[in-house]
Amino acid sequence: MDTFSHGAWTYLILKNHPKRWLVVWGMVFPDIAILGLGSFLLLKGNLHVFKPLLQQLYSVPLVPFIDTAFHSLIIWIILFLVFFINHFVNAKWFFFGVFSHIGIDILTHKHFIPRYLWPISDTSISGLIDYRTLLFMAIDILLLLSFTFWSIKKLINIKNDLH
Repeated sequence: MDTFSHGAWTYLILKNHPKRWLVVWGMVFPDIAILGLGSFLLLKGNLHVFKPLLQQLYSVPLVPFIDTAFHSLIIWIILFLVFFINHFVNAKWFFFGVFSHIGIDILTHKHFIPRYLWPISDTSISGLIDYRTLLFMAIDILLLLSFTFWSIKKLINIKNDLH
């Protein structure tokens, strides 16, 4: 799934959850390094806007390693344990987002796949569906828009009922 959808779905689904923003940050965090590097290279003029960005990004030597490190279940489990042992209570919501992000990516990434069990294993797990297909993106966007409009309509109805 793309980074925007990870964050948007989490935000919409957890709209009444008190720690929503921690989960949203966890959902987008594994992609932050790649987004930052991609933005930097694009602004620097090293990436071409009209060519596939992921292919260009993955041709940069460090990108596959960075993506794998930020999507490694092993690394995130170790970090979770460190935070848990040190009693960072609210961190569990951030980690819930990270682990959910990785789980969704395992299902939806058929190309440019991180090695989710690195550094223990270099094996990649190919997803069941590809989030970059036109059909998946269209359904994702339509459902996001529908859910957003439904949430807004529900909020308007609640405010009207109060008056």
